[in-house]
This record gives sequence, C-alpha cells and structure tokens, in this order.
Amino acid sequence: MVCGIAENLPLQKLSADLGEHPRCHSRRGHCVRGLSAADENAALGAPGAAIGYCQALFTYAGDPKRHSEKVSALLLDAGAPWARSHELYWSFRGSEEPVDFVTSAMTPLRQAGRVPVLITRLDPAEDLDEIRAVFGTTVPLARGETILVRLVLGSEASLGPAVELLRDLVTQAKRSSAMPQWWPLFQSGYSAMTWARLAVLAGPAWKYVNLAVNPFTDASVLDRFPEQITVAQLPIGLADGIGIDGNVRLAKGMAISGANGRSEWSLPSFFTDLAQRGLAPTLIVLGPSLPDWSDAMNATRIMRFVPALKEACSILWSRVSVQRQKLLLGLSA
Repeated sequence: MVCGIAENLPLQKLSADLGEHPRCHSRRGHCVRGLSAADENAALGAPGAAIGYCQALFTYAGDPKRHSEKVSALLLDAGAPWARSHELYWSFRGSEEPVDFVTSAMTPLRQAGRVPVLITRLDPAEDLDEIRAVFGTTVPLARGETILVRLVLGSEASLGPAVELLRDLVTQAKRSSAMPQWWPLFQSGYSAMTWARLAVLAGPAWKYVNLAVNPFTDASVLDRFPEQITVAQLPIGLADGIGIDGNVRLAKGMAISGANGRSEWSLPSFFTDLAQRGLAPTLIVLGPSLPDWSDAMNATRIMRFVPALKEACSILWSRVSVQRQKLLLGLSA
C-alpha cells in the first residue's frame, strides 16, 4: 500500500495488542518501510485496500470462481484501478457452504488480488448463528490479513448482539495471539447518539470497531467517530446517471443505507467531507446490477465513473504526493 491511505487504525490497534509484528499489506513487491511481504499464494484483505468493487455491480455468472474471473476481466477492460480488489457479495452464495463459496470466489484473487470486504445483509439481532458460521470459516488469506464482514445493525435491538459478537471475537483473537481472518464492519442509519451508546456498551473493545459510511451518512457521525470509519461506499447507478463532474444519480429503486429516499450525491463533496476530517478510508464502488442489465451496460457505468473517481481521489489523498497518488491509481490490487 501507499502508507497513510486505508491503513485501518482499528485493525492496527488489534494487531499491536496481539503482539504481532507490522506487516506490509501491498502487492507492490517492495515495501518502503522494509516490512515483511504477504504470502504470494494467498489473497490480501482490508488493510491497505485503497479501492474495491462490489461483485454485485455485475450480474452473477452462476459460479463464484467464474464470477470473480468475470468481474476482474470487465474491470480491467474498463480501465478501473484496483481491478483485482473485490468485495464479495454474500447474497450470491445460494445454498453453498460458507467455506466453499468464499474459497471458490477467492481462488482467482490469490497471488495478485485481495478481498477487503464480504458484504452481507446479516444483522446480529436476527442472524447471529449464520454470522458465527462465517467467522468460523478458514479461507486462503495471507497471514496477518483480515477481511471485513459488513453487518447491518437494523435497529437498537442489534446493539446487544453486536457487542456480544465483538467481545467474543476479541477474546478469540487474544487467545490465539493472531490476527483473525474475519472482522465485523458495522453499518446502520444510526444517529451519532446511538453509535455513542454502542461505544459505551462495547467498552475497551470499541477501539477495534470498524464502521462503514456512504454519502448519505449524517455528518455528525463523521465528526464523532473518525478513528472507526474505515470504509466509504460509493454507490452508482447506470452510466447516464454519472456526470463527468462526479455528480451521481442512483437508479430508481436502488436501496442504499441511510439514503431515506434521496437518490443524488456528489463525489467531490463527499471526498471533501472525508478529507476535512483527516479520513482516507477504503473506497468501495457498489450498486447492485438489476437482472436485465447486461455486462456491457455494467462495464459502461464503471468506465463512466472511473475518470471522476480518479480526479476526486486527489482531494481524498492530498496527504500524499502527486507521484504517490499516481502510483496508487496504477495498482490492480
């Protein structure tokens, strides 16, 4: 990675508390800090993932391995930076066992790719057993790497089970003295006040909490919890809803957390809001394809969005030099 971008402070704190030596989370082949590189025959995870793309941006190929191959090829053809950095989509799993689905989907991303996030609609208040099944799965991930699992906190009833899960995971990590392969990424339309209540309930474990935000997240959440915000979602619709100035109009019926009926947002404005708070989180481009959208239509919307994304990254990544920004945009994972 280019140090200073998408470093994931909560996972850094967990790693330090476990007594792990710092590791390089990049595929560049040479670490400027002289840190140990990742296993060449495994995928990378969330730390250092500057950009990623939800696999649901494209209609499902019917098989997790083939779908990862398809998504990589279409993103590369579209000129997308970080084309081999994929957010896996849990709703594609069907009846497959968690380990079979994830391992197959990760196979094409070993050696040259990464999986920063597994996006789910699972809620600890309703799906705790399924969530625990995911967290108990071992996959071909490099040592010291961690994939974030996006969990939806649908109501205040989710607070207690979320804290229970978090505390159990912290206990397991400390018992094993090794970074876990999976870690929760919480998302909700909560107000800052409710997130503050979760912080109180979590106690010392709060410092390990990862939060996902998007352009519709209330600004007070950005103000109150900058150290916890590690993922920023960038929802897009079809190409005709993406302006060259970075203004985005979502497709009709697209459900985005916290949008509450709003369908337009500005990429430069969102990145300015993040940068003003010192944030440079992992960026996830998402927006599920409708069944009747073709691969060509979905690739076209990526091609339309990429120039605006590259331009806006100069706002978000202003803490690093222009040369290093170009290096970062030239990576495939």
